[in-house]
Amino acid sequence: MGTHRPQLLAAAPAGTVYAPDVDTVVQAELAIGAAAAAARGAELREAMRIAARADELQALRELGTLEQTEPRRRRSRR
Repeated sequence: MGTHRPQLLAAAPAGTVYAPDVDTVVQAELAIGAAAAAARGAELREAMRIAARADELQALRELGTLEQTEPRRRRSRR
């Protein structure tokens, strides 16, 4: 969180109640934090998916079946 809150509180009259749920700057900062956390979660899930696939490929290689498979051919999109 930035310097917004201390500045806001310093400028407020004595006895003012601060309500972060209606503070647009705080809400924007929270939204940015949530978006960053979601992105990190997506990156972690993708890394876990790739690691699982690598484990599958390693198991196939150890079984000797990996050499028998053929790569998928991509369909051209037109």
